[in-house]
Amino acid sequence: MTMLAVAVWLAAAWGATASAAPPGTVLRGVPYATVSPLQTLDLYLPDADGAAPAPLVILIHGGAFRRGSSAQMAPIATTLVRRGYAVAAVNYRLAPAARYPTGARDVKAAVRWLRVHASDHGIDPWRFAAWGRSAGGWMATMLGATGGRATIFDDPSLGNPTVSSEVQAVVDWYGPVDLSSMEGQLARMPRCRARWPGPHSRSHLAISRWLGRDPSRSPLTATTNLTGYLARSATLPPWFIVHGTADCTVPEAQSRQLRRALLLTAGEVGYLPLRGVGHGAAGFTDLLTRRSIAFIRRSLGT
Repeated sequence: MTMLAVAVWLAAAWGATASAAPPGTVLRGVPYATVSPLQTLDLYLPDADGAAPAPLVILIHGGAFRRGSSAQMAPIATTLVRRGYAVAAVNYRLAPAARYPTGARDVKAAVRWLRVHASDHGIDPWRFAAWGRSAGGWMATMLGATGGRATIFDDPSLGNPTVSSEVQAVVDWYGPVDLSSMEGQLARMPRCRARWPGPHSRSHLAISRWLGRDPSRSPLTATTNLTGYLARSATLPPWFIVHGTADCTVPEAQSRQLRRALLLTAGEVGYLPLRGVGHGAAGFTDLLTRRSIAFIRRSLGT
């Protein structure tokens, strides 16, 4: 049976939608857990009859942890598939209905599900890259920082608890890393401070909704600082970080903080600051997509 036939058969079995999308096949709405209808992913499969298993890129959307969907990542997914990668664009539960760390647990569960089912789709289970932007960047870094260790981000009830959630490369586009320090960093940027809607930044308000209370008063805030997990990881994957220096949503200082922590823990990191570029603005061009894919190619091969 060809990969296309297998993909269509599995889509029917899961209730997912299969669609032809040159040069491969797309399975939309594939469930990786059963607690919530949001626990789905879109799986993009390259044409691979007779070829070696493909590396997988896991795309994680942004949206301040409270909005967004896998559909946002479709353009990048299509580009990756054309270069021979399999892609999984992941949905996860969102605030305020799902507070921290629910969404992170969903993303971990998705990685485990993908590893279990990799051979069904011609995917190499040990060549996974995580690529996220904004809140999705935090999720991607969370995957890279925690590796296969048990943390607050694991929920065995979501399935496959003994399967590794490790990734072998991380691409972080303008994601936060330490939610407790963002407000102070933004306050030191005059152009950003002038845009605050009140006593706090919009980012502070979004984080409050995710945590369920003001981050300065939440006992969970410290656990959101991903740099603390790096030092406890035996091995770290390589990172590629891109961030605009004029970002008034997630300050570039967040990515510099991550870069410093990675260098201190002997992590491999490429860092590209974009001068004068804001949050998710026009500076994030096709060229940056190509550079990110080149990093994945060096890290995973094709």
